[in-house]
Amino acid sequence: MNVCVRAAAGAPIAGAEVWLGAAALQQEALRRDRVAELLRLAKAGTGSGGGRGPVTDAKGCATFAKVPMLAGLKVHAADAVGRDGGAQVALPGAADRVRCDGVLRCAILRSCISRAPRRQEPRSVRWVIPHELVRTAQIPGGGELRCYRHDDAYLIRVDGIELMSSRVHGSEEELAELALKRLGRTSPRVLIGGLGMGYTLARTLQLVDEHAVVEVAEISPEIVEWNRDVFGHCAGDPLKDPRAKVLMSDVAERIGSVNGLYDAMLLDVDNGPNGLVRPDNDRIYSANGLERAHKALRPGGVLAVWSARSDDRFADRLRRGSFDVVEHRVRARRTRGPVRTIWVGARR
Repeated sequence: MNVCVRAAAGAPIAGAEVWLGAAALQQEALRRDRVAELLRLAKAGTGSGGGRGPVTDAKGCATFAKVPMLAGLKVHAADAVGRDGGAQVALPGAADRVRCDGVLRCAILRSCISRAPRRQEPRSVRWVIPHELVRTAQIPGGGELRCYRHDDAYLIRVDGIELMSSRVHGSEEELAELALKRLGRTSPRVLIGGLGMGYTLARTLQLVDEHAVVEVAEISPEIVEWNRDVFGHCAGDPLKDPRAKVLMSDVAERIGSVNGLYDAMLLDVDNGPNGLVRPDNDRIYSANGLERAHKALRPGGVLAVWSARSDDRFADRLRRGSFDVVEHRVRARRTRGPVRTIWVGARR
């Protein structure tokens, strides 16, 4: 069942019709109340009178700015493609492209109000939003980090493999939650190994009080820069919090340089014990690395390690390293997505 909103008679683009297919509404997962309101507006004839039809700007772009549920809808001349299951704008003798920002991302469709024969068209077409390369950075020891923007989200890849995304951060937040719950201290001194996209840092700051100190060891200055001026807003700009302190250093070196300093250490480095980016990161998860982590913690302190996959050998090393360990399996998006592993070990 389609919804039709007609242009006002005598409007600059008279006779235009906007079709919103049921499939398009479902694909965009609009709230039911918004869909119901759109249906109500259409049935009431909104857009067919009362000055609510489309208006054109200097470039001849039609905008349904006065129709509440269609704010931002723009009509442009474009190549003709299919109709079924998406959004459609029909103009006499023209092929059109539709994009509705703020309400839904429409498919590209065509309909001509004319008697001219129509060519065969695909049954459904989706609007494809490209990945835009925003920044790049060299990885110490070789390789390149690439930061992309996709619609309103950001992601970081290395060698074509996605390391992190602003859309997927539930397990990174749970790393902080599980560690601090096990610790049970409200004003801890915390070390986070790896800034990433800032979600573990942000959640840690939410869970501690104003007297806490949260340090982040990050070896890549570009990652810190991107968190400040590219995607930091996605996590709430945690680096702007005065309790957060960035240490431009290798987290393994930082751990090895202190004794009994931290109440908790949260490690989310290189996808976990099975290193992906830097082979040198393996030393963090070795028996010697875990021994240094034990020394860096205060009595009763907590070491929490995030991993993209389970690793029984690492879990055994952690238990042999004088830690009382609990292994947690969590979802990447909290309730769905790939399974991640978080080990939380209390210092014996």
